Amino acid sequence: MSNTIISNQGGKAPFGSNLQTNIESRHSDIATSLNLDQITQDLPSTLRQCINLLDTYEERKIATYAVITLAGSLMPNVEINYDGSVNYPQLMLLISYPPASGKGKLNHMLELISSIDLEINEQSLREARKYKSDYDFYKSNLKKGDRKEQPVKPNLPLYLIPGNTTSSKLMQQLAENGESQVGLIFETETDALANMLGSTHGIDNSMMLRKVFHHESISQMRKTNNEHLMVAKPKLAIIVSGTPSQIPKLFSSNSDGLFSRFMIVSGSSPIVWKDVKPSVGTLPLSLQFKGLSSNFYLMWQHHASHKSLNIIFSESQWKRINDQGDYLQSICLEEGGENAVSISRRHMNMMARIASILTAVRHYESRSSEIEVECNTADFNIALDLSEYSFYQALELFKVLPGEVTKQPKRAMEFYYKLPDIVFTTYQIQDIILEMNVQIRMIQRYIRELINMGYLIEISKNRYKKIKK
Repeated sequence: MSNTIISNQGGKAPFGSNLQTNIESRHSDIATSLNLDQITQDLPSTLRQCINLLDTYEERKIATYAVITLAGSLMPNVEINYDGSVNYPQLMLLISYPPASGKGKLNHMLELISSIDLEINEQSLREARKYKSDYDFYKSNLKKGDRKEQPVKPNLPLYLIPGNTTSSKLMQQLAENGESQVGLIFETETDALANMLGSTHGIDNSMMLRKVFHHESISQMRKTNNEHLMVAKPKLAIIVSGTPSQIPKLFSSNSDGLFSRFMIVSGSSPIVWKDVKPSVGTLPLSLQFKGLSSNFYLMWQHHASHKSLNIIFSESQWKRINDQGDYLQSICLEEGGENAVSISRRHMNMMARIASILTAVRHYESRSSEIEVECNTADFNIALDLSEYSFYQALELFKVLPGEVTKQPKRAMEFYYKLPDIVFTTYQIQDIILEMNVQIRMIQRYIRELINMGYLIEISKNRYKKIKK
């Protein structure tokens, strides 16, 4: 079977309004599959309270992904054994919405972690001042001929790391943070991170971030002071938001492996004026988030004090992970070709991380001292739903970014021509399913497509009839 190769390279047509239209169209197709009310209801209380502060569906959807990513940045010692490697629950999240659609509310969420950031900064400043005092004393004694041991420069961890930084500075900060301090890049304008990735001084950042996602060792040697920096297990979470027109500045091509490491949340808001008058007795949103910040501070302390918390999955959950991964991979192959396969594989990794975050939040809420906890069914299902939603957003974005999209010929129509002319059920076409070598879920997907195109009608539950056009 031949492949169709479509190249977007060098063209700007897919971007701007077209990119926005494509993503919004996809969003409208699958919005109903994300039962946000049920997800919010099933979330741990610490996260649910944050989401319930928002008004609209889109604001709450953005907040759901953001607050989960934020929580994961407070968990340096939570682990999952995934595909034979130790993974940590740090995520990279891109939120893409048109201007004035509510993503600005993200700024208020910084209040949730402001006290944590302040404490880490103040500790680093104290260490820096002490080192400077010790070093000045050492230099002073050296001039007097007193050769004491030179003080060792301490590591100065940072929690909130600016998105607009150089490769060398980012590498240095990750080295200073070590394994015990997770860094968080939180930018409400995509341009801040895009400038870092696109500048001459940030040319290595894409490579660095790709390795950071998998917690792979990164190192750098610099001529200045004969310095050799190495981070064995870098831990960094990213939350960045922007408009669809800013996305090409962040990902220059769909072949950039950094793209597949991001969860994607996109959509649109109805053009309806929102009542901006504050309700009587209601505090500004920033103060409401500030009121919930103590939960996040205590959760940070809880997980910092646990040297290791291992999140495990049951046999049935691993089977669902493998089945879902296989299914999403087949969609990638059909709609984007081999270049898109990484989207499905990394989204299943993200799914496991989301599940581990939710489990670890409950570990904090119950003040548990267990060092190994199995993910419960509710958290597992939430993780599946959120990762699948992001997967479809990412796949649609993949197809409009510059680069190559290698599509298979439309297999739904191939399936249509193989169908019998009589009323049939999926049980009666097992030979076709075996011949096409696809899962039953993919066949059900083809059936939905053919019904939408008017090539099939559903006579009754699981009974279909072919319509000739």
